Amino acid sequence: MIPEYYELPEEEMLNRIKKWIWELEEERKIIQVPCLKGMKIHYIAIEDYPVYATVYQEPVKIGSLERKILDYLRSCGGVTATQIVKVLNIERRKVNKALKNLEKAYLVHRKKQKTKKGSETYRTVWYIAEEIVPTRILIKTARMNKAEAQKQVILKFLYLNGPSTLKEIADYTGFSQDETSKILSLLEVEGIIERGKFVDYKSTPQVIIKEDLEELRRIVEATIEKEIIPTEKLEAYYRRIQHLTEDTKGRTENDILKILADCGPMYTLVDRTPTLLERVKIPREEVEKIVKKLWKEKKIFWVRCLREMKALWITDKEYPLFYKLYSKEIKLNDIDRKILNEIRENGPIATHILARKLKIKTTQLRTSLQKLERNYKIIRADIIADEKGRPAIQWDATEKFIPKHLLKSAEKISVEEALKKLIVKFLKINGPSTIDEICGWLGFPEEKINPILNELEKEELIKRGIFTTTKISTQWILTEDLKQLLQPETQR
Repeated sequence: MIPEYYELPEEEMLNRIKKWIWELEEERKIIQVPCLKGMKIHYIAIEDYPVYATVYQEPVKIGSLERKILDYLRSCGGVTATQIVKVLNIERRKVNKALKNLEKAYLVHRKKQKTKKGSETYRTVWYIAEEIVPTRILIKTARMNKAEAQKQVILKFLYLNGPSTLKEIADYTGFSQDETSKILSLLEVEGIIERGKFVDYKSTPQVIIKEDLEELRRIVEATIEKEIIPTEKLEAYYRRIQHLTEDTKGRTENDILKILADCGPMYTLVDRTPTLLERVKIPREEVEKIVKKLWKEKKIFWVRCLREMKALWITDKEYPLFYKLYSKEIKLNDIDRKILNEIRENGPIATHILARKLKIKTTQLRTSLQKLERNYKIIRADIIADEKGRPAIQWDATEKFIPKHLLKSAEKISVEEALKKLIVKFLKINGPSTIDEICGWLGFPEEKINPILNELEKEELIKRGIFTTTKISTQWILTEDLKQLLQPETQR
């Protein structure tokens, strides 16, 4: 049965919460202290007081005013700032400043008090620490080690928030990132936390309490169908698909076309992941010649796509998919239109020639070119050398450079169908993947991808489950790959 207070109006619910907080303060179960980043006032459990006092207590200079206030509070604790002002005959501004300093030093603490018996309104009253904090808690505080207390603050954050980055922990605790990193290293050595990539919507590695990670894995394994495939077997299987084994690396023009078809979009002539250079057995100069030849023949294209709209290489057959998903109708300013018209009339045209001809600053020109390229209004058509021998991109209008049959295909295919094809491709290359990984690759939100995954599952093209223990979330895998992976080695 649902408790009656869930059905209360919001204002009445807030009044009840205030009453509960007051009752807990009266019972000395919670206390208000300045802590965490910014030293704002937070409620904490009284049992946690030694931890927060040890970490966040600030050394302050105690002047005559602070001493007067401390003496007054010792004689008649539980007074308001207004009473202190009247009795000591000191300006309110000075009293407030002194109370704030004493509070930062954990020498005094504030507390809520009802304005009168039976009232539902409250005022803030001040006490010296030894009057409001139980003696046993103050003794524990005196014995608490700061390094141990810092660990406890971080562990409390991780317990509530799960996989968190170094920056997130530092931003919450108020510790510097260097200090946070050292504490995390100690916790890792002690076997209390684990580092890794537990959620893919965060770009940097995270840390998690080891017990929580093990519990999450147990929950996932208990609630979702499991067909665990050994990590070594998975890695070996997908390295072949990714053309990373010696017998699958390429040498010829046809090999390179197949690698791009199987593993693209990718870089071709730079050592960034994923790159064609890792997947061939020929010198870089030969790779460059083949890539330029295929580009000139319009069998491959250099476009911006995926999550960060990086400039990557794709095959001609896949161009309609990327055009459909990443081209957009955008608002052009006068400079954008001027550049686009020039490229339409005189493309292919190099960047430095555009700058000189249109008398536009290079930085401004590059901004507009990137905007037009990101939205598939223009495309990279070639690389030439400028007057100083440096490589310069030649630009052309998309409608001029891309074969008409590819643009017609882009018009006909739906966004949903294009997403289906690219999700299948991603899973073919990468194997068991979480929805975060799929969204992270494509650059589309989960609400857009989830329905597509459901459709593919209904069509029995993919399967949901737990296939590797290296990831704590539900994964997706191509049905055909799963069948292959589950077969005994002798049958494959």
